Amino acid sequence: MHDCGNGMEFCSDLFSLQGQHGEEQHHITIQQPLHLEKKVFPNLELLSLDGQMIEMILQCQLPKGFLSKVKSVELSYIRGKSSVALFGFLQRLPNLEIVYVKDSSLQEFVFQCEDYGGAMLPKIRKLNLLDLHDLKHIWQPHPQMDLVLQNLQTMNVFHCYNLVSLAPSSASFQNLTTLKVESCKVLKHLVTPSAAKSMVQLVTMEIRACEMLTEIVVDEQNGTPEEIEFGKLKTLQLIDLESLTSFYFGGFTFKFPCLEVVTVERCPSMRTFSAGVLSTPKLQCVQLREIHFQKWLWEGDLNTTIRQLYTEMDGFNGIEKFILSKFPHIKEKWHTQLPLKLPDGLSVLVVDNCEYFSKALSSNQLQFLNRLVVLIVEKCSSLEEIFDLEGMNAVEGHDELVLWLQELHLIDLPKLRRLWSKDPRGILDFKNLRLLKVHNCSSLGNIFTLPMALELVKLECIEIKGCSSLEEIINKEGEEEGARDKTIFPSLNSIILEYLPSLVSFYSGSDVLNCPSLKKIEIIDCPKMETFSIKNSSGVIVEGSKEPCKRCFDAPTVPIFSGKNDEEN
Repeated sequence: MHDCGNGMEFCSDLFSLQGQHGEEQHHITIQQPLHLEKKVFPNLELLSLDGQMIEMILQCQLPKGFLSKVKSVELSYIRGKSSVALFGFLQRLPNLEIVYVKDSSLQEFVFQCEDYGGAMLPKIRKLNLLDLHDLKHIWQPHPQMDLVLQNLQTMNVFHCYNLVSLAPSSASFQNLTTLKVESCKVLKHLVTPSAAKSMVQLVTMEIRACEMLTEIVVDEQNGTPEEIEFGKLKTLQLIDLESLTSFYFGGFTFKFPCLEVVTVERCPSMRTFSAGVLSTPKLQCVQLREIHFQKWLWEGDLNTTIRQLYTEMDGFNGIEKFILSKFPHIKEKWHTQLPLKLPDGLSVLVVDNCEYFSKALSSNQLQFLNRLVVLIVEKCSSLEEIFDLEGMNAVEGHDELVLWLQELHLIDLPKLRRLWSKDPRGILDFKNLRLLKVHNCSSLGNIFTLPMALELVKLECIEIKGCSSLEEIINKEGEEEGARDKTIFPSLNSIILEYLPSLVSFYSGSDVLNCPSLKKIEIIDCPKMETFSIKNSSGVIVEGSKEPCKRCFDAPTVPIFSGKNDEEN
């Protein structure tokens, strides 16, 4: 606020009233109107209020001209059903141009038009909505709302996670010059064809991080193909839109006579820009990075360029998590077209729902995945091995390929028989692995050989569940390479074994293994397991019996309880 005349006296009255009612101030019913005839703010242009103050102002008998010069309001912490109050409040600011609403639980920005003495909504020119996590609709169809939209010049909608509709299907944005939408997680499309046709003044459109967005323009009525022209659009940015398939997938003709900058970054599902006729006479390239001209591509026209991005996976660059089942065209050539270009900077890879795969990763792919941090392989009914190392050999004098892999999750793989096609020692180094989860792999007989297990020096947690054929975690193969009382898994602190009906032992060899950091063992429904060949110098909690018991692993073998079966007996 600045140059507000008697504004402080007015605020004093309001806060005095607020103090008299304590925490119940937003339920105040004012019996006598506040005397405000001398408390008009003749020069106030910027006002910042929360939801409680809005309701208090609405209960006041306001004089003519009160807040008449306010051009910008910042509103926050509006709770519950206060959108009615918000609408009424905005109607009392005749010269309002900028509305900024943030950190509120509104489900709709305005959902009901009340008659406040025939007052109309002001001609709002800029609307900013930020962190309205419960917002589903900005407004419902209504003649007054149509007038508001027609006056808008700038519209920014950020972090409205539950927003399902940007505007009614009949909305007109005839004066809109800038539209920015970011992090609206459930928004599936932006505008209808009729709304798009009205955007004759639009200069900039930026859409980011809307993970369910499939199209910018969608024709839910499947109308007759027509022509849509964005006559002044110069800049279009589509960034971090993992589900986006196209700008528009129907047969409409799109014309962009002024379009000069198009950025498509991390839109891995985008196959084409538009299926119909497309005109972009000034466009000379598609930027693949937001930083101006850091990386770009051009194949003669916009549609061909987008298709090339999709085919060559250039649109995947910068993506940190890649879920294979979401990209059928990549899945089809996962093993047949090699080397397959994989995303730069990929840290999480999910190989899932691959019914005909016999292996998850080939040796050729592993060379490009050394920076992978998390690998999840799940729901692949024919998969027999995870890492195919054929063609890779241990060569004396050559270093192993060191993987950054820290987590390996193997879930619902009924035919999985082994993790590696051959001994990875001297070929791949898994020393960074910290977490191993194996669930519902019913054909797996064991997990590691002893020499392989000895190399996993950073492994912290092993979780094995629902593997009906598993007889041992570590196989004694290669036992002669390890000395008695060998330290194994020096960082391991947790072992979870659940529903393993065939499990006989953790390690089948004659040696006793030392796990110096082990703190907790949880064993449930492993009826054949009677001993645990691990030595440990500190207290270890063994859970699964009727009462968890604390034991020191200072003997060659430790008795194990079978778990839930004990409770039943």
